[in-house]
Amino acid sequence: MLVLLLALLTSTLIPREAPAFTLPANWDITIPNDSSDLLPTHAGINGPWRLNFVKMTSLSFHSTKDDFLIKIQLAGKLPQTNKLPQQDGDKLRGLIFYLSIDENYFSANGKKNPGGPDANIKISLYGSDKEIDDDNKIDVGGTLVSGGPGYDYIVVRYPTQELLHYPDQPDLVITAYALATSEIFPSGVSSSEFTSSLMSATKDNHREVRIKLTPNES
Repeated sequence: MLVLLLALLTSTLIPREAPAFTLPANWDITIPNDSSDLLPTHAGINGPWRLNFVKMTSLSFHSTKDDFLIKIQLAGKLPQTNKLPQQDGDKLRGLIFYLSIDENYFSANGKKNPGGPDANIKISLYGSDKEIDDDNKIDVGGTLVSGGPGYDYIVVRYPTQELLHYPDQPDLVITAYALATSEIFPSGVSSSEFTSSLMSATKDNHREVRIKLTPNES
């Protein structure tokens, strides 16, 4: 399994792309999130934090021979680094988006291939996950090209040839999960997941979403 690690997405550690970069007028695909609320699996001192910017409302993808773009639309604006939320004597430590990409989910006969995803992406804002094991990981130079703190979305740009094994393969299966951590609860105080009943790879698991990219040579 190839696992890809994206470094911290902050204004100081990953520079914002120069204004000359233009976002696509039309994304290959935009998928709304069926899961409209936060998960109750993480709790602070007095229960889960109600952070709208942890909710992913949609995911958009666009691919060319050079660039692979991921847009995560959120239900609220991301706070500025110097104005991170505080609650019950605790303070937000980080916001992490985990995405997996499976290019070989289905076999030639249409059945699910054994094994896991080809790539796991970790997009971390505000702070890093100190517990992550970096063994066998490849650092892919993802760049924040739009959005971020002060906005209700992020757009991250990756080199297509480094992220995808088969860039001409239009069918991908993705999963996405968001986690907010705090200084007292590094395991998480708020989280959300991405699901789609209409675009699910199988009828039994709406967390695995099948997308089809538009071949684009530009």
